Amino acid sequence: MIRADAEVAAVSFSADGATLAGACVDGVVRLWDVRSGALKRTVKWSPDAEGPIAFSPDGRMIVSTGIGKTIKLLDLGTGSMRRFAAGHTKPIDVVAFSRDGKVLASGGDDATVRLWDVASGALRATFQDGLGESNALAFSPDGETLVSANTDTDVRVWATRSGKLLRTIEEMPLSLFALAFTADGKLLASGGADKTIYLWDTTTWKLARKLPGQPEIIFQLAFEPRSGLLLSGGIKVDGSQLPAHIWLLDISTGQTRKTWPSLHGVRSMALSPDGSTAVVADFDKTVTVRQLEN
Repeated sequence: MIRADAEVAAVSFSADGATLAGACVDGVVRLWDVRSGALKRTVKWSPDAEGPIAFSPDGRMIVSTGIGKTIKLLDLGTGSMRRFAAGHTKPIDVVAFSRDGKVLASGGDDATVRLWDVASGALRATFQDGLGESNALAFSPDGETLVSANTDTDVRVWATRSGKLLRTIEEMPLSLFALAFTADGKLLASGGADKTIYLWDTTTWKLARKLPGQPEIIFQLAFEPRSGLLLSGGIKVDGSQLPAHIWLLDISTGQTRKTWPSLHGVRSMALSPDGSTAVVADFDKTVTVRQLEN
């Protein structure tokens, strides 16, 4: 277990899996040695960041949003920061990188999803995302598709090159907060307020399977790339007794492989590049490192 000096809002592994980065709410990114938990160094970040936070897939960059509806990108290697031109007219709720790190998606209270070129900061496309706020975004592994979950309970599937709306999934009874593709892109997992995990066939966008979720709202989802096991993290917002839980699920059988407690609920979650290790940031100053194979 790693204790930070401030609450950790987002976590990510380095490309070699040896370093863990945690973006903290005090405006500092802390980098720890995964094996020992020792603090290696810190990078000053963005004290005015009040919106969502995300790391690039290789862990080298962090994106955040501030009160001015701007997007800020920090290079952890050089410490340099770039700001993208304001695009959203209301606060940004969620951000996500494409698998290759070249495209950034942002969704906001203005019911739009926007695609940005990471290298130049240029706006590539704007999608009208229903009537509510964006809760979750996920790129397909090949970057050709973007999926958005909105507070209007609908899920929308977009073609990133043409901007065409490919599908609207309207079967969800309550809002979703987490989306994750399998490594081969053939399935999309979604989870949220109804505490159930839905698996969608990405060829037809029909429901392939429904899995009983956990006793709390599902807030984070991530697939282990080698075996296809699904990691699910929960939060409790109804005043019921903590802890919340982290579940490791076999989607082929629907069986739960492992469960762990999360004392204050799962705020952020990441898997190592080889899929053997999971890190979980609670809604406190704690980051837990767990070996999935043990």
